[in-house]
Amino acid sequence: METVQALVRMLSGAEVTVDGVAAALGTVTEAREGDDPACIQPNNRAFGEGHVVPGIGTEEPANVSLQLAEPDAITVKELEAVFGPFREAMPLGWGRPTELIFNADLSDQPKGCSVIVRVVEGPNGVVDGEITEVIVQREIRLD
Repeated sequence: METVQALVRMLSGAEVTVDGVAAALGTVTEAREGDDPACIQPNNRAFGEGHVVPGIGTEEPANVSLQLAEPDAITVKELEAVFGPFREAMPLGWGRPTELIFNADLSDQPKGCSVIVRVVEGPNGVVDGEITEVIVQREIRLD
């Protein structure tokens, strides 16, 4: 959970680059060119791989995706405790993980963030489901 919280703080700031976020999260595993995402092996071993995706035509990150390597490394209940209630995104299709969206906005920062998780539902739905991927998306503040 600490990695996700640190990532939200990082992406909420004004001066952040794809390469800077990639270096802060772990080891870059593939050289990137142009608008390609930075592929990383996160330092936190709870995550198997990650991608720092640039915004179109910029070196600022649009989002960071992290695949979970350890089941239950992060739970929906933990995310709710930190970021509050979630909302379900439109279904991706039959048999696909459910996406949950948490508002991770830090009001004192220039950018906002959403935390999106992909969850394979458990016996009681998403609440006890297994999170397979965490995406932190950088948002433009409209106020």
